[in-house]
Amino acid sequence: SYTLIIFYIIIKKLMKTIDKIFIAVLVMIIYISGIYAVKSFSKGREAINVVGEGQVEVKPDTISMNIRWATTGSETLSDQAREKEKTKLEQLLQPLNFSIKKTYTYFRDHWSCSSRATDIEAPCRDIFITITSTGENIIKNWEEVLHLLEKQSIWSLTNADISVSNTREIVKEARKLALQDAKAQAKTTANTLGVKIGRLLQTKEYGLREDEYGSDPDTYFYHQSFYNGESLKDATTLKITRKAYLTYDID
Repeated sequence: SYTLIIFYIIIKKLMKTIDKIFIAVLVMIIYISGIYAVKSFSKGREAINVVGEGQVEVKPDTISMNIRWATTGSETLSDQAREKEKTKLEQLLQPLNFSIKKTYTYFRDHWSCSSRATDIEAPCRDIFITITSTGENIIKNWEEVLHLLEKQSIWSLTNADISVSNTREIVKEARKLALQDAKAQAKTTANTLGVKIGRLLQTKEYGLREDEYGSDPDTYFYHQSFYNGESLKDATTLKITRKAYLTYDID
């Protein structure tokens, strides 16, 4: 009766007190854990930074060359002369497995045009043509094209690029070698310091400046440029290089 009522009131107050104590302790634990986490995060970490390099040599299978010349006369006459020379060039290139890829022309009625080292007074037309070839004999055929152009008084070569058309698997291999090299360097550095490498904290990968690439990181291709009839005799291989920057924690 009356005693039970008093006992019930005491128990109820006691339960509220225990709940308050429990909540207070829980808040304190969370607060202390937060302070510890912040201190651990802000504390300077000891780490090993290394740079690895992987390189794969490949045989080029694509060549692109830019040829320039100029024709003189009115817009109509210079255009007719351009088509005549273009047809002649196509016929000479066909046996060497070269084809015309792009053609750009500029008619000038005030400024002079350039054909080899000779300036042609206006009216005239500057003509730029890009020719390409693919396959195993591009270097040999390139030398034949170079001799062919040297015999002509009108055409001049401005530059040539050799490259590899598909390097997806080659880039993967170069990347693999770069990562292996970087990890080996990290282990050697750790052994020298008398420590052990821990977790891998960060990785970055780069190619060389000579690398050209699209939006897909795996479509990197390497190219090498030659200018003004420079010989490609020694351009038997191209080197595709990847660099890996790794950061390891120290245990």
